[in-house]
Amino acid sequence: EWVNPSIYNLAGILTKGFDTNSDYGLWSDNGRPSVTFNEHLGGPRFTGNATAPLNQWTHWAVTWDGSTGRGTFYVNGQLDSTFDWIGALATSSNNLFLGVDMYDDDNDNFDGAIDEPILYARALSAPEVAAIFAGTPPADFVWLRASDRFGTLESGQSAGATLTLDTGALPGGVYTGTITLTSNDAQQPSILIPVTFEV
Repeated sequence: EWVNPSIYNLAGILTKGFDTNSDYGLWSDNGRPSVTFNEHLGGPRFTGNATAPLNQWTHWAVTWDGSTGRGTFYVNGQLDSTFDWIGALATSSNNLFLGVDMYDDDNDNFDGAIDEPILYARALSAPEVAAIFAGTPPADFVWLRASDRFGTLESGQSAGATLTLDTGALPGGVYTGTITLTSNDAQQPSILIPVTFEV
């Protein structure tokens, strides 16, 4: 996915977990891509090398092959670093959060912008990651896309946004999550909107 950080801090980018459980997550660790596995069970954290510049778009991708334990960080379609972890991911009905981590009531919000988050149920190859960076992702993805109207709003005006969830790669079932809307309003910097959908 694409990230555009406004500040450097430890913040959730795409995390699955809530309260006392943290299954897995992609983070910004002071501008570097970072992943956690089974954090609530004392699982590991791995962090890439390259730091994303502030106020610029950078593409991050992380793969992990559960059969070999090899994980890989990619930055702008290129190999950044690798890690190894053999283990089984915890599974739960926890929500999948975008731009925040809700584990242990930390509320580690990402200050910046995120675009084109894509999930796969398998480890991608280096050419496939390069294809995503180039704008031609493999078809078997789950992609949350947002279409927004930008501009300055005066008091009483409104703007619309459309979120489209491609559920083609999801197995049947009921899914829940949260959409976080952020603004520069100090009185109400974020609004959490719970969502539920059935495939």
